[in-house]
Amino acid sequence: MSDKEPEKQIPWYNRKALLIAWLLAFAPIGLFGLWKTAIFEKNMRIGIAIGVVILFFAGGFSLGNAIYPLILFPLAIYLLWKSDEVKRNIVVGFVIAWVVVLILFLVNAQLGGKNFDDSYIGGSCAAVTTEAGCTYFRDDNCNVIAKQCN
Repeated sequence: MSDKEPEKQIPWYNRKALLIAWLLAFAPIGLFGLWKTAIFEKNMRIGIAIGVVILFFAGGFSLGNAIYPLILFPLAIYLLWKSDEVKRNIVVGFVIAWVVVLILFLVNAQLGGKNFDDSYIGGSCAAVTTEAGCTYFRDDNCNVIAKQCN
């Protein structure tokens, strides 16, 4: 038998690099960890949370926004890679998740903002537009349903 006691495992939210990576890669989990952590003081946690929420909503974190899959997620992976406190299998997990997000981003970019059934992402395309003296009426699927020219 060994005289050594088994090392206590540090929770993920008390590892600074992993917490920051979660804030960059997937803000909801990062915010949860931010409130449970003992790393930052309460005022600092409030400031970080406000900043993350502003970036999350104002930046429009979606697959259509290139900042997320091309800058923030790779930055999170880099921080994990350079950290001595994070195991390599966690870094590999983040890399796999990033590859999936990157593929989804590229597919979305290839579709040009349309769904697979050629409807537009984000809702209805119904509109009235005027071009060259003619008024065009479009339905929800962007088809011209009526045209009136002067």
